[in-house]
Amino acid sequence: MVMINGAGIRVTRGDSVRFTIHLTGRDLPDGTLTLFTVKKRAWRHEQPDIELEIPVMGNDVEVIMAPDVTDIEAGEYVWDLRVLEDAAEGAEVLTPMEYASFEVMEAIGDE
Repeated sequence: MVMINGAGIRVTRGDSVRFTIHLTGRDLPDGTLTLFTVKKRAWRHEQPDIELEIPVMGNDVEVIMAPDVTDIEAGEYVWDLRVLEDAAEGAEVLTPMEYASFEVMEAIGDE
C-alpha cells in the first residue's frame, strides 16, 4: 500500500513504491542529479535509512523504490529531496522543499 497526501507519504514495509515529483520554478537540464533521502530525524547528521540518487528528466524526478529499499523498521521518518546542480563541477546543493513525513507500516496478515 502506498498513500500520498500532499507531501506526506505512507508505505507498507517491503512494498514497491513509484511516484513522480515535478519541480517548478525554472528549467533544470536533463541529467541534473537529485538526492532523495529518508531518515528518522531531520536536522541530524546521521546516515539516511533510504538514499537514492535520481536524475532529473524534463523537471521530473521519478522516485522508484523496490521492496528491499522500503524494508526498513516500521515507524515515523522524514523525507526530502535535494537538487545537486553542476554535479560534475562540485555540486551546489539546493533544497527546493521542506522535509515531509514518511511513515512505514507493517503489513497485516501472512506473507
